[in-house]
Amino acid sequence: MPKIRDAEEIRKEISARYDEDPKRWQVFLRRDPKGFYGFVVIKGEDLWLTKEEVISPYKAVGLGVKDRIEASGSLPDISPFPFGFRPLSQDRMERIIESMDKGEPIDDLMAKIMKSEPKPIHAIKTPIVLQGPVVHLPKGSEFLSERQRRLDAKLREGLEKLLYRKYGQTLLPYI
Repeated sequence: MPKIRDAEEIRKEISARYDEDPKRWQVFLRRDPKGFYGFVVIKGEDLWLTKEEVISPYKAVGLGVKDRIEASGSLPDISPFPFGFRPLSQDRMERIIESMDKGEPIDDLMAKIMKSEPKPIHAIKTPIVLQGPVVHLPKGSEFLSERQRRLDAKLREGLEKLLYRKYGQTLLPYI
């Protein structure tokens, strides 16, 4: 069973891996039945799961785990574009804004941008960056393996214990 770690530690690991190789990432965001947010991040055979709760506008608390995609696991190819950070020139941004102001569709312009190769964060020099896509999964759309669903349940249980112990006010109603 993979080791459960702090979600912040998981995000740092993902960020470092992304900077090493920004190609072919998939990022999914979902909300579980208890209302906790979770990310599923995939790069090759590696899969990271997180389970988090927003404590305040400035702080989220959570747990995460790194796992491997099982050989029999069938993961969806939902987005036609991989996740990544793409530099956006001032000229392109102005064209997007101009098109939106005129009420023109920006689909073709956005598709052209999304077809460009994602870049490592440290290599981006433009003041504007396009991040994504992050695919929001509806409730009930479960594509994780049985083992990963068990890991997800352990994360939820661990997060509930952590919240109860450190942030009880988030779980208990005010009197």
